[in-house]
Amino acid sequence: SIRLQNIEMNTLNQKLDNEKFDGLDLYASFDRNATEAFQIDIRGKLISYKEGAFYFDGKTIPTLNKNKVNFRVLLDRTTIEIFVDDGFNVLSNYITPYTEDIEVMVSSSQSTVFDVFEVHGLNSIWQ
Repeated sequence: SIRLQNIEMNTLNQKLDNEKFDGLDLYASFDRNATEAFQIDIRGKLISYKEGAFYFDGKTIPTLNKNKVNFRVLLDRTTIEIFVDDGFNVLSNYITPYTEDIEVMVSSSQSTVFDVFEVHGLNSIWQ
């Protein structure tokens, strides 16, 4: 598990660089007024944030219009669930993550700071 507070994107990526995840539980929060857009690559699947909403696989997941935005991502081998603003909106989708890509990385064209960014690796219930 990794739990970081007030972490800038480049420093966050350095901390995540050597971490490998099969399944994961990711939670993050940030200030809407200080954040224009970013993408999170989770095992080869992209979740984007821009203009007050999250986007995944052609679907829009709106946020509440509050200054603080939070999201949680649960990913296992065939399913992704994205919870926005403490469950205000939820997206559940069948996916097949790339088996050789077991990393998490954040990207943005601007400096992005997360108030909280935590990720917990999940083990298989079948092992």
